[in-house]
Amino acid sequence: MTAVHIGLDVGSTAIKVIAYAPEEQRVLASVRRSLPSPLVHKGGAAMRHEHDAEAVRRAVFDALRDIVRDVSARGATIEAIGATGQMHGGLVVDRALRPLTPFVTWQDKRGDEPGPENQRSAVQALAPLLAEDPTGTHIHTGFLLATLQWWMWHPHEAFVGGRVPQADGASVLGIYDWIISLLVGRAVTDISSAAAWAMYDPIRREWRHAALRQVGIPEGWLPEVHEPGGVVGVVCDAASTELGLPMSRVRVHAPIGDTQASYLGAGCTREDLLLNFGTGSQSLWETPLPIASEGTDIRYLQNGRWLAAAPTLAGGEAYRILAGFFRDVALEVTATEV
Repeated sequence: MTAVHIGLDVGSTAIKVIAYAPEEQRVLASVRRSLPSPLVHKGGAAMRHEHDAEAVRRAVFDALRDIVRDVSARGATIEAIGATGQMHGGLVVDRALRPLTPFVTWQDKRGDEPGPENQRSAVQALAPLLAEDPTGTHIHTGFLLATLQWWMWHPHEAFVGGRVPQADGASVLGIYDWIISLLVGRAVTDISSAAAWAMYDPIRREWRHAALRQVGIPEGWLPEVHEPGGVVGVVCDAASTELGLPMSRVRVHAPIGDTQASYLGAGCTREDLLLNFGTGSQSLWETPLPIASEGTDIRYLQNGRWLAAAPTLAGGEAYRILAGFFRDVALEVTATEV
């Protein structure tokens, strides 16, 4: 019987799932779904870019159910599930992993908005904490740490019920970390994801406690941190029932950031340079030391390996904006939607 591993990608515009047979080295089945439409709006002085987290969960689980049915119909056996997805953004969930906030993406701009009483923005308030970080990590709007600062300043606009959860009553997660957490039944993340929130130091392998204290994030909100791709458990009974999987038999692997996943998936070696184009874009190469040079930042790859990343101003998002411009021009000239 063919053994299958399921790979999930919760991207910026789409959800992709594949069933891969490693012994045969082939993709057995695949599913693609559009990510539910973002709630893009001008909330204050800056643009908001967020999703209904529960709508994202439903879309992901629908895609997973479809791939499980396809694999089962072929007589194959699902052995493991892993995930990747868009980095930097995230949400807060309660003890039962139910969303307490929207899912705010890396494209969100509220971190640049003036703070209470027109004080410094979240990015400006937090930037000094990482100014000398050797990995070149800086605080940007859309990073979960900046979003959390905004949420703590405006709890009535952020949290269900309008109140900050208790110190042990919530967990901070990225979107694909949340899906993996739902599969195993507890809050988990990996080094690459937590570091991309600007909340975790991948060199010291510890949370950035000074930043967490400044924002007011309780230690009880922090998920378990695992090596990217390491085994974190098996699919819990509730998720197994919902997805149609056998009980207590399907391994779940810790997730990995989509930048790192693209490098590994492309089969790159230390001698290669990867040009990666998605909604954003980066140039990537391996480096022996986690010390950034000008114009780069260092990202944790896996098993003690490091990636140097040189992000460019835009990738596919630039094409989306350009297409939108031409649609608007055509509408003005012809009074017809294209």
